[in-house]
Amino acid sequence: MKDLHLFPSILALAALAATAATSLAADLRLSPVFGDHMVLQRDKPVKVWGWADSGEKITVEFAGQRKTAKAAKDGTWQVVLDPMSVSAQGRTLTVQSKIITNPPALPSRRFMLDGPPEEGPEGRGGPP
Repeated sequence: MKDLHLFPSILALAALAATAATSLAADLRLSPVFGDHMVLQRDKPVKVWGWADSGEKITVEFAGQRKTAKAAKDGTWQVVLDPMSVSAQGRTLTVQSKIITNPPALPSRRFMLDGPPEEGPEGRGGPP
């Protein structure tokens, strides 16, 4: 029972640690040409790009592929997905980053875009 008076302090310390980890979270951004229900070009390599803090490790997952990149000094990053055959199956594009630090990396921000494919124009814009 004596240790119950420490509970508010422990709780406050845990909240402070969570806040510190959140404030260290990177500024991961995906190019605005990527969004829900988009259609990707079949049988061609597909570039996925965006911006993050310099030196961040970016991981992109789509259709069983996993590609990684490191953000350049200007914050730009890009991965190229291997060509894929046509599919009517809705898939999820996941983009996440980790801050490269010592001790090991802290999780950062994550994007998940998904939805059934729809016919429509190809994405506009280009890689950074």
